[in-house]
Amino acid sequence: MTSEIGRKIMEYIGEEFFTTDEKEKIPALCQNNPKNVTLLVIRETIAPFINRSNSPDESVTFTMPDERRVIHVPARKFKSKEKIFGIKMLRYLGMIDSGYRYNELTLNTQMRNATSILMGDGVVKKSSEQKEDGIFVPARALYSDVYSIRDSEYITDKLTNNALNEMGTMYSRETGTTRSSFFFTEFVVPGVFFPALITLKDPTPELLLHLFVSLRGTAYGASTAITGPNFRNHVIGIVGSRVEPPVTSYSVSLKHPPDNPSTINFDWLKGMILGDVSSSGTDGMKIVPEENVKALVDYVKSLDRQSLMEAYRVLNNDIEAFFTYSYPGKKAGSKISKGSKTKENNEPKMPEGDDSGNISS
Repeated sequence: MTSEIGRKIMEYIGEEFFTTDEKEKIPALCQNNPKNVTLLVIRETIAPFINRSNSPDESVTFTMPDERRVIHVPARKFKSKEKIFGIKMLRYLGMIDSGYRYNELTLNTQMRNATSILMGDGVVKKSSEQKEDGIFVPARALYSDVYSIRDSEYITDKLTNNALNEMGTMYSRETGTTRSSFFFTEFVVPGVFFPALITLKDPTPELLLHLFVSLRGTAYGASTAITGPNFRNHVIGIVGSRVEPPVTSYSVSLKHPPDNPSTINFDWLKGMILGDVSSSGTDGMKIVPEENVKALVDYVKSLDRQSLMEAYRVLNNDIEAFFTYSYPGKKAGSKISKGSKTKENNEPKMPEGDDSGNISS
């Protein structure tokens, strides 16, 4: 079964890259066919982006063979934020168990949602009411680490900060000495472009829709509770194939060092990414025409809550079939942990609100 939105998505990309029907009693999400849809994305910083790991005052970097010291963003820094945003959108649509907590799942029933299927999930913390063994679902959306094109010298800056609890003086009467509460934060400046590719394995069109919705997130990196939105994601291309393209953010950065390291152009980078994918020789590859990509992105942005709910109901049916087939011993009617409420048929209760709202910004 396919939703009206799903049919529209396949019209733009091509039906041959999606699985929609049960085959030999195997549900669509269980078939593992050689079908891939890859989104080509340019991630643009629109505010300071703090990309740190072990060191509190240095960005994560990587030295290329040509000696460029580029910014290196581990895949989890984007995927985790997009997983969280996807969960928020499912709550908005009423399509997720109310007991779901990010990285704190206690019941198998909480995994029966689009984000868990898309990004991967597992029961990591058992409740006192959980009698059965936990289960884990592998991710269908494949992310790779992201690398900048330009050297970090040209795209980072440092800010001097003072301690939040500073009392106004740094002189200690007890010791008769002065102390310093200053520390530095390095950040990626606005206006930096990162090439990225995300591949979705053997998708239904409704699952691809949820990936598009998840990419609507705008806050990444450290200190987002303070800094707020700092990224804009541009889907600049879509590729259907039997095998995912052997192109990554690293390979794009390695192959195309900028002539002028002080700046690069968005259209230049877009051309480099599309060119690399086109020349990759991937099996059964089809690059979706640019006008179709733009039309599809605009179409998804225009969808209101009621339209999205129709597509997500179809996706939820596919997800139920996936769990019933893959984990026949794990019943959908398992007890819900304290504080979580669902209908008897396990369909999440819809939140109150105006059905005319949309997700476009």
